[in-house]
Amino acid sequence: MALCSRMTSRVKRIHFPGGIKLAAVLSMFLTNMAYAEDAPQLPFHTATVSYSHGITYRVDYLSSSELRWTRLTGDEKGKSAEETYWVSKIRPGIWLVHWIESDGLSISQVLDITKHRVTTAVTVPAAPGSAKRATGEIDTGTLSVQ
Repeated sequence: MALCSRMTSRVKRIHFPGGIKLAAVLSMFLTNMAYAEDAPQLPFHTATVSYSHGITYRVDYLSSSELRWTRLTGDEKGKSAEETYWVSKIRPGIWLVHWIESDGLSISQVLDITKHRVTTAVTVPAAPGSAKRATGEIDTGTLSVQ
């Protein structure tokens, strides 16, 4: 998993009824927002996120729609990828950022830049043809922006 490796038991695991439908609905909502002429711009270019399970990432916002995440700690230290993202300003200082990785992993983050906190929901798709449902993980962490 790119953003969150198998998380410890402190992380809530969520099994979404109906499979990946929740992530698909969120993705459609944010996709429409990303292409709106008045799509909001994040007020920073780089975020460092340190999760409660001990993993840290740097996220570089390369443009208004492209980001690069890099894992800074743990077994996959140095792993990096560029993704298309969508953003929505919830209210001053609080942003919703969402992207879908090439392996189907769906990441949604609420970034609270005033309280330096992040809450991330990760949806892991079921394998094609599998009878299993998509699963989800939620974790919180600290956030610093530049």
